[in-house]
Amino acid sequence: MDDFRGKEAVAEKDEDVLNSLGFYRFVLDSLPVGILTVNPQMRVTSFNPWARHLTGYTDNEALGRYCGDILQGGMCKLDCPLKRAIKQRQTMVRMETTIRNKSGENIPVRMHTAALLANDGELLGGVEVFQDISALKAAEREKDNLISMFAHDM
Repeated sequence: MDDFRGKEAVAEKDEDVLNSLGFYRFVLDSLPVGILTVNPQMRVTSFNPWARHLTGYTDNEALGRYCGDILQGGMCKLDCPLKRAIKQRQTMVRMETTIRNKSGENIPVRMHTAALLANDGELLGGVEVFQDISALKAAEREKDNLISMFAHDM
């Protein structure tokens, strides 16, 4: 009987951990993709370690700033996907664009954006997930070069 109560206590503790915000923060910080959130005014409210790695900005430099000033994305000024997702309260997936890191280097990324809504539908802000696709783009260029060489030789 005592063994059962011990397992029950462990299960309750595991459930408490899973339901805590700290656990979700741990998960987001562990993912190998950049994740940032913004408030409805497009100011950065969170910035995971991979986002810091890709952009070169620290939390102190990014938090509270306009997200376009941090990401300097290829679509920021023209048709910001995050702003559109927030305005239309929808999700946008698998867009390819570039961001510019703190050193001025352009990084090709695949991004996904979504509006963040409370259970009652109130707009809380937005989330953007971005992944460095530099290696994929280099492989595509190499493939195109090989095809071009074969076509030329024929």
